[in-house]
Amino acid sequence: MKNKDYYKFNFLKYKVLGNGDYDLSSVTEYETNSHWNIVCKSMPFDLIGEAKDLLTINSPSIDGVKVFTPKEGGIPLKHQEVDIEFVCCSDDARRDMLRFRNFLIGADEKGALMGFKEEYTGVNANFIIYKSFKQEIYHRREGINDIVIFTVSFLLPKPINNV
Repeated sequence: MKNKDYYKFNFLKYKVLGNGDYDLSSVTEYETNSHWNIVCKSMPFDLIGEAKDLLTINSPSIDGVKVFTPKEGGIPLKHQEVDIEFVCCSDDARRDMLRFRNFLIGADEKGALMGFKEEYTGVNANFIIYKSFKQEIYHRREGINDIVIFTVSFLLPKPINNV
């Protein structure tokens, strides 16, 4: 649902079982603004993905190449990586961002495997894993909230498959 100031961005965490596996039917949602004073600034909208390399034969006796395509299920897609830009506006951005980082890497004891639901584009992704963080702007001035703009990169072992 759209808030008048921003579109919600939710992370999904799957319940970690005693053996270290994940219960994919037990999901908890974490809205970034209410948990860490962080909102999504920019979300790429790459739904198509890139095809895996198909087996080819380049024979000197034929023009072009012979390509072997799967008989069922279509051409398989490669994993994806997505860079999502966020903004943290908080009276203590350092605290909120460290809590956010601990959530992303699984140090919060809720596991490192996640998903997300992005309200503006409607893109959802399951099975995402934190990859890297890059800070772009850190604005701090006495008497006003800290403002930090940063990008988080995620690995999506399976391509985005639903909108």
